[in-house]
Amino acid sequence: MHLPIARPAVITLVLLSFMWTWNDYFLSLITVSDPGLQPMTLGLGAFSTRYGTQANPLSAGAVLISLPIVVLCLFSQRHFVRGMLSGALRERERKAAAPAGPL
Repeated sequence: MHLPIARPAVITLVLLSFMWTWNDYFLSLITVSDPGLQPMTLGLGAFSTRYGTQANPLSAGAVLISLPIVVLCLFSQRHFVRGMLSGALRERERKAAAPAGPL
């Protein structure tokens, strides 16, 4: 019953939660010790050593890691914007739809 009204807000919440989880570096650096279970963002650290940074593989890896987020944002942009603006536009629409009182 209320899901059609809350759909943009739920999609916005899912998108932001996915982005924060996908980009989580520090928590997985501390908690995951098995290299087979580490997320891709930790793999980028392998291109950086104390002697230097391999910029080309690091840049290519960063682009590949960010592709799922970009694709997800492109496909859910309409719902994301609607969810972000739903609270701001509800009052304006309600005031515009209200009948005018007697003068």
